[in-house]
Amino acid sequence: IEALIAIDVSNSMLAEDVKPNRLEKAKMLLSNMVDDMNDDKLGLIVYAGQAFTQLPITSDYVSAKMFLETIHPSMMNVQGTDIAAAIDLATRSFTQQEGVSRSIFVITDGEDNEGGSVEAAKAAYRAAVSVMDSAASKGVYHKKTVARKASRLQKAINGLA
Repeated sequence: IEALIAIDVSNSMLAEDVKPNRLEKAKMLLSNMVDDMNDDKLGLIVYAGQAFTQLPITSDYVSAKMFLETIHPSMMNVQGTDIAAAIDLATRSFTQQEGVSRSIFVITDGEDNEGGSVEAAKAAYRAAVSVMDSAASKGVYHKKTVARKASRLQKAINGLA
């Protein structure tokens, strides 16, 4: 599996409605996910008003955890939340290796200031990439937000068939 994790580093991720805050809680959960990886590759994309690659696809889990720890909103010059830019960048960031499953994990607090995330998810789907969305508020995975977004994404993907 190749997994690209796109993590929202907008200022709203510093909200303390979960402890210690949304971003730190998401980073802890992602660190645990990395601990459970075996023979998989992962990469990190950070985004706010823009998206950039924090860590290209690798099987070096120690480096992945190190880069994960450095993620903070202060690293972004442009604030906002452009989920579409993150999905687009992730879709282009996979290796060309054949026969590999590809997944994008989008970690966000649910805001999408720029729009276009559904269209980006459709394009990723057409490129044979699965997109998972998790909202990082209210205990990191806010069920209503995830259910609403998952429903919209599923309807959009079903429209492709």
